[in-house]
Amino acid sequence: MPVTVKDVQKRLKHGGKLHNCTAQTTRFELPFDLKRLEGLDAKDYLRQYAVVSNNRIVLYQRLFQKFRNPTTNLIESRELDKCIGDLLIEGNVPRDRLAQLRDLTGTADLEQLEPQLFYAFCAVVERLVAGKSAGACGGTQKGSTQKRLGDLEECRRQALESADFAGLQYKLRDVNLKEGLARLLAAL
Repeated sequence: MPVTVKDVQKRLKHGGKLHNCTAQTTRFELPFDLKRLEGLDAKDYLRQYAVVSNNRIVLYQRLFQKFRNPTTNLIESRELDKCIGDLLIEGNVPRDRLAQLRDLTGTADLEQLEPQLFYAFCAVVERLVAGKSAGACGGTQKGSTQKRLGDLEECRRQALESADFAGLQYKLRDVNLKEGLARLLAAL
């Protein structure tokens, strides 16, 4: 289902900022001692440092209950495309993009996802897929491209998260991250 101009106008708030931002759903944190990230892979990072808002947990729980395997109480990886299709307004994510997201989050090798990892995976998908769509919505505003990109970045991240991720490359210069986690942090 395509997003119409009317949908975009509904989502715009005073000052041209988006009303329902993906940043309000999840905060991706960094520990005070960044050395704690050493040895973590992307899945472990998501389990420990993705803080999903209560409103989003309810939505993700409904999705989880709808698509879970009742005998194992886990989401089968083959059900993820249906879950994400239900999650996003735009509809289904192309299979190759979903495979990229699974690779980025370190879930590509898993046959099943437990609830906590599933919630974090959904949050990453919303941030990277729906957040990019929100950028297209911002294109209807007047003003420079730089300002619109700044508004999108503000929309995508809360202040705490922005502070954590500001100057990330510099902060991580002495930290030996696994490649998968480094790619995930750069994408967020």
